[in-house]
Formats: sequence, structure tokens, C-alpha cells
Amino acid sequence: MTSTTGTDRGFTLIEVSLVIVILALVLALAVPRFTGTFNRLSLDESARRLITTVQYARAQAVVLQSEVDLVLNLDEPGYQLELAGQMPEGATPAEDGLGLDSIAYAREGGYVDRPPGLGGTFGAPIEEAPPLFEPVAHVLPNPVHFAEIETLRDGLLVAGLATVRFYPNGTCDPFSLLILHPDWGEIALEFDPMTGRALPR
Repeated sequence: MTSTTGTDRGFTLIEVSLVIVILALVLALAVPRFTGTFNRLSLDESARRLITTVQYARAQAVVLQSEVDLVLNLDEPGYQLELAGQMPEGATPAEDGLGLDSIAYAREGGYVDRPPGLGGTFGAPIEEAPPLFEPVAHVLPNPVHFAEIETLRDGLLVAGLATVRFYPNGTCDPFSLLILHPDWGEIALEFDPMTGRALPR
């Protein structure tokens, strides 16, 4: 007959229950912290993406020597970039990425310089040029939204559409906005009309 030693024993029901209770307490403390961190990151990422889009809109206006509109939607939170004027005849929006590798630099006389690696010759007419403008669109992650937007054209808005225009000389309409996450907080931004840079409000 073999005898059992202390090392051969299993866990008792009390020990297993105690471990489950401890794990439940740790989880109860960790989940609110994780949720708060996720909410903060969601709000920060929305602000960063908008700032990047503003810089991209400014660059597109300068490179293409055309006016570009940033249309902000308060009702269905999001925004998009649109070319304010007519695109050169024969040019169509790029279909891949942000179109950064297919930007053509507009020159006087209706000609463009093709960036290296795109093929073709320099000084090609616009109708043979690669696509010039990428219409960007982005939807804010729920429940992040614009609480208010103030623009030169539309004044202070809490609903509807607001339009900010970017000009070929590198300037834009002055505007400011408030991005809100109801469970975390808000980020207030004001954009410098001369540089397009975001300043905390």
C-alpha cells in the first residue's frame, strides 16, 4: 500500500475560490483604467489625424496652385478634402493611398514636372500627368465628435457643415474647433491661418 505525500495533493475548493476572488478584484481595478486609456487614445488619435489632414490640405493647395476645401461635418462626425476649383482637364483623383507618390507640381503654362520614378518625361502636358489630387475622407470613431467649430465663412457652428479653404499661397481661413469624447474629455484646437499649424486653445 502506497502512502501519499504533501506534494501529491491537489488544490482544495477553498484555495481555488480564493484565487478566483483575487483575480476578479484585480480585473475590476484594471478594466476602468484600460477603458480610460482607450478613450484618451481615441481622442488623441482623432486630433492628430485632423492636424495631419490640415497640413496635407495646405500642401496640396500650394503644390497644385488650387484652392482646397476642408469640409467638417458636425452631424455625422467626420471631414473630407475637396478641390475647390476645377481640376485640370484629363486629371482624375488618385485611387491609392493619399496619392503622395503621384503628386505633380503645377507650373506656369499648363505643364508639370513629374517626380522621379513615375516614368515619362519632364515637362509633360497636364493631360498626360499622373493624378493630381486625392480627395481624403475620414469618419471620427464613435463617440468622438466635434462639439463646435468656428470658421471665417460660417461663424460658430454646433451642427451642420463647416468649410475651411486653403489657398495656393499657403494660407487658410482661420478656424478653431472642439473635439469631444463624452467619457474622457475634450481637445480644443485653433489653427494658424498663415502656417496651418494647430495651437492649443
